Amino acid sequence: MAGFLMRLAARTIRCRLLTSVCISILLSACAKEPVGRVTQVGGRAVEIALQGRGSPSVVFESGLGDDLSPWMEVASSTARRATSLAYSRAGYGRSATSWSPRRDPRTVAAELDELLQTLGVPAPYVLVGHSLGGLYVQAYAAAYPQKVAGLVLVDPTHPDQVARVRGGAPGDARFVGIASHLFSGPMRAEFQAHGDATAFPEPVYAGPVIVMAAERKQMLASDAFHKLRGTLLREIAAHYPQGELRSVDAGHYIQREKPAAVVDAIEAIVDRLGAPRAAAMH
Repeated sequence: MAGFLMRLAARTIRCRLLTSVCISILLSACAKEPVGRVTQVGGRAVEIALQGRGSPSVVFESGLGDDLSPWMEVASSTARRATSLAYSRAGYGRSATSWSPRRDPRTVAAELDELLQTLGVPAPYVLVGHSLGGLYVQAYAAAYPQKVAGLVLVDPTHPDQVARVRGGAPGDARFVGIASHLFSGPMRAEFQAHGDATAFPEPVYAGPVIVMAAERKQMLASDAFHKLRGTLLREIAAHYPQGELRSVDAGHYIQREKPAAVVDAIEAIVDRLGAPRAAAMH
């Protein structure tokens, strides 16, 4: 009887945790206070926050389900020294859905390039991507290496992460699979496209790459998943000839918990270009 009650209690706790996650997912789709403006790109509305002046231009790419808002503190600091662009990907924030049903990294990278050209944001670009956005900026660097000055990958997604999590942390994979049924249409399309990808974008980008690894375990994640994430992040850094791994005492949203650490990483790449220090980013 005691064993039955313990199993019942465990199932109840799991259900409550799943409910909490589902509520968080639903709330992420709720309206937020607008922080940017809407422009037209190829006849489609895109929400942007374009600030600052100077070269290089720093471009921010959000993770799955996020609009541009998680970047605003870092983007505002960056704008004191350089051109800074944060935007909401197709279907997020006030951005319209994409004309293309494909949401693979190459397609997202092509849409980002169209946005940059339409706005007249000058190259070279320091691309800063969080989570799944980290995979998208890697795809951009592979497709347009001549335009890219460097990458800052903030707790990024590994291209083979879905399959590796299924093998190394199957409980976490099942949990995410259940939660994904509550994803919005754009989230589901990106999530499914990521599951189909297994390889790093080619050709390998040869410029500087800083990988920022969150040291704190993600909420509800197992120890197995946390250990696997560390392995995957080390693999991303090792993949690039100029890859550098930086561990940060923060959770998955490093840009919110430790914005100065992200700014420092951006500044490290800007300094390699010999850009003048007209003003500090901090």
